Amino acid sequence: MKQFFKPERNLLSVIVLLTILVYSNSLFNGFTNWDDELNVTANLSIRSMGFYNLKIFFTTPYVGMYVPLTMITYAFDYLIAGLNPIMFHLTNLLLHIINVVLVYKLIKLLTGTINVSAIAALLFAVHPVNVESIAWISTRSSLLFTLFYFASLIYYIRYLNHGEKNKHLVIALIFFVLSLLSKSQAMTLPVLLFAFDYWYKRKVCTKIFLEKIPFFAFAVVFGILTVFMREEAGHLNPTSMFSFLDKLCFTFYAFQMYLFKLIVPVNLSAFYPVPDKTDNFLPVEFFIAPIIILILIFFIWRWFRYNRNVIFGTLFFLITISIVTLKIIPFGHQIIAERYGYIPYIGIFMIAGSFYNRIAEQQKLNPKSYNKTLFTIILSAFILFFSITTFSRNFIWKNSITLYTDVILKNPDIALPYYNRGLAKVSMNDLKGAVEDFTAAIKSKHYKTNEVFRFYISRGNTFKLLNLPDKAMEDYNKGIEMNPDYAEAYYNRGNLKAKTKDFVGAMNDYKKAIVLNPEFHPAYTQLGTLKAMMNQMDEAMQYFNKALEIKPDFTEALLNRGIAEISLRDYKGAVRDFSKLTEINPSDAYAWFNKGIAELNLSMKDKACADIKKSLDLGYKEAESVLKQVCH
Repeated sequence: MKQFFKPERNLLSVIVLLTILVYSNSLFNGFTNWDDELNVTANLSIRSMGFYNLKIFFTTPYVGMYVPLTMITYAFDYLIAGLNPIMFHLTNLLLHIINVVLVYKLIKLLTGTINVSAIAALLFAVHPVNVESIAWISTRSSLLFTLFYFASLIYYIRYLNHGEKNKHLVIALIFFVLSLLSKSQAMTLPVLLFAFDYWYKRKVCTKIFLEKIPFFAFAVVFGILTVFMREEAGHLNPTSMFSFLDKLCFTFYAFQMYLFKLIVPVNLSAFYPVPDKTDNFLPVEFFIAPIIILILIFFIWRWFRYNRNVIFGTLFFLITISIVTLKIIPFGHQIIAERYGYIPYIGIFMIAGSFYNRIAEQQKLNPKSYNKTLFTIILSAFILFFSITTFSRNFIWKNSITLYTDVILKNPDIALPYYNRGLAKVSMNDLKGAVEDFTAAIKSKHYKTNEVFRFYISRGNTFKLLNLPDKAMEDYNKGIEMNPDYAEAYYNRGNLKAKTKDFVGAMNDYKKAIVLNPEFHPAYTQLGTLKAMMNQMDEAMQYFNKALEIKPDFTEALLNRGIAEISLRDYKGAVRDFSKLTEINPSDAYAWFNKGIAELNLSMKDKACADIKKSLDLGYKEAESVLKQVCH
């Protein structure tokens, strides 16, 4: 019983309870259309945990990233609760709580003091900048890689504290690889290990370099893999219009912004756009940023170069933030992203804790001093402000509308949030509102002018849904005029022509899409569908086969080929395709029904009845009459 009521354990429990309190309202948020669709809601791969799905996780990039372990956690969430967002938000919160505890343990191992570790963990737990990492489901990768990252650092400390035994180093390496498999941002860890060597006053020798070779080898492999995947996803070009000097200014400005948001977390936003140049010059604050950062570095070196806590904390921050602030190889369309401060800020939080500890030690020598009381009041005020701000900001991530409305409030001249909010309104069937947002995106200031054609295509899709084919066609034509090499534009225009019974025009557009992108499997599928409608089944099967050759798990092609196979009386082929569909998505009631129909034609009555009943159980009402007629 005495063991249970240890003050340290109680202190950590209070920190965890506060974490739960400030993030409790995030559990009732939904999904957003910012990558959540690609990662979760439309990702059929997470709907099963079979070998086939695991193979996909470990061989497929998601949103330009290699994150197989993150995908496995999504699959577990789906296994437990389907697409109920509470489960996904709960997992994010649980991962954050684990990370809070690991921060406490990590700093405690480094400093040996409760004060420093508790303050660092507390600030990490409730800081408003971390809301993006917890409240946004698609930042699961940041939470998961951080967990393994901390575990690796803890075992490296054990390696240093326990006679440099290789087993601890091997365990640290294993956790590092797990971290990389969660998100490649973990590749900063090998460099950070040298900061830990500095903390432990290790002598510079061959050994401290040799022991890190495996860490650097994995970091390089995953780094190269990330560059290739980012390039394939089109994430490497947003700052190509800027010079080397401009990108250097971006780097210093990013450092400055991360530090500013750390101390004054106000006017937070999910999007911090790359600036426009005026008369070939960046805004003046970007040229001032290098001066401010260099002065700050000089100040730290001048006054704190003998303070190991300050130097280590600064190195921790600089090393872990460097990969996202160095803009020489640009990723994404933002100057900074709040989620990238999740690990780096711990270095600064440790410095804050060490200052408190130092003041507390000084007060023991001078009991009349009020410095400790004053510091405690200031720290408490920060914690209260951070907690209230975090709780309030969780509401911003409630859904896509609240998220992008907040971004628009902070960036009213930028196109992207209008565009994404328009897509969200389409999904909510607010088609008129979507048209307004797409129009605002078209008229607004563009972070990337060569993507305006996408706004026209999306507005055209919305006009099509509004049954305004003339306006839709006008927007499709405008989008194609702006970018005649965009295959998806022809595909969408082909869909409109098919809807208006212009089948010849539709086929021409689908074929044009294929010429521009021979791997564009949806166009092959639509061509196959049109050929099947025209009863040209041989050609239809050729197109379906081509689509599935390119993407074997493309469900629309599998479905349409299966239906075509039933009409061709190729029931074995149909069973094969519908079985694949039910493997990809076990909740596909229509696939279970058609599989049952094909099995009936193969005289496999027991299997057929079981599958048709499965279809009915999943909500396909038409299965009921067949079940009564055949399986009574």
